[in-house]
Amino acid sequence: MSSEFISLSCSGKVFILGEYACLTGAKALVIANKPRFLLNARSHSEFLFPFAKESPAGIYFYQLLEKNPALKNISFEWHDPYAVPIGVGSSSAQFILTVGICSHFLNTPMPVGRALLDLYWNTVGSSQGLRPSGLDVLIQASGGAFVYANEPYFSENLGNISFWENRFLLAFTGLKAKTHEHLLKLQKKGWPEKYNSCIDSLSTITSDGILAWKNQDAKKLGVLLNQFQEELFQSEIAPLEIRNIFSEILGWDGVYGCKGSGAQGGDCILFLINPEDKEQLEFKIKEKGWSSYPLEIDSNPTEINL
Repeated sequence: MSSEFISLSCSGKVFILGEYACLTGAKALVIANKPRFLLNARSHSEFLFPFAKESPAGIYFYQLLEKNPALKNISFEWHDPYAVPIGVGSSSAQFILTVGICSHFLNTPMPVGRALLDLYWNTVGSSQGLRPSGLDVLIQASGGAFVYANEPYFSENLGNISFWENRFLLAFTGLKAKTHEHLLKLQKKGWPEKYNSCIDSLSTITSDGILAWKNQDAKKLGVLLNQFQEELFQSEIAPLEIRNIFSEILGWDGVYGCKGSGAQGGDCILFLINPEDKEQLEFKIKEKGWSSYPLEIDSNPTEINL
């Protein structure tokens, strides 16, 4: 029997605003970004599954395998475009692409939107301590720029994104923070009950930021990024020992605002910049020994190539 080869790709993700509050159902502004993650698969081949069994993709696949032993005849090949673990959605990409490829070989439709979110939640359960928002899965599957909320489910496509091209940079500092470990620590500290005031503030800042995005007001959005990060410091969600990193960055010419991206361990920092200063800022980032990535918004949804 001849083998079939397919290739499935999806974007990365970056939260512009809304982390943490979105765990409680609040809205978040999220974008999909390039380069894309890629998962290839070949049927009727020697079995190879590249993801850990305890990862969301692994949990999903091995549960599915129990009911569909034919999946044991598939060889998967994973391609991560990032040289360092920059925290733009590797784990969620693995999950999305595994779901897509298994759906193809089982001849079932790939879930989208709320159905994909429900599948993700049912898969991860309490394996990561606090239930993850799942908004990374939604944006990486859809592409573009969206306002999402999970409960109640809300989705708003922000449409034209050309204004925001070349206005963001990501920097990876080398201070790796693991999201699931961070969420477990937060849970032990009494999340969300002991953080209600913080959650309200983050939600308000995010709502203002969504409006600034729609109005194409980069300077206003920069101020709000700074306010969001400061709220995370004040509530000690973000470790105070990295505060000086952000203070230094805000003194650089051409930086409108900056905030952590991801688990708030200072590993990945989002810059909102004046595009005219982009080259100079990339140099300053590299001068500090950090890795610099221009943030290119990816408008394309998860795509399959036969």
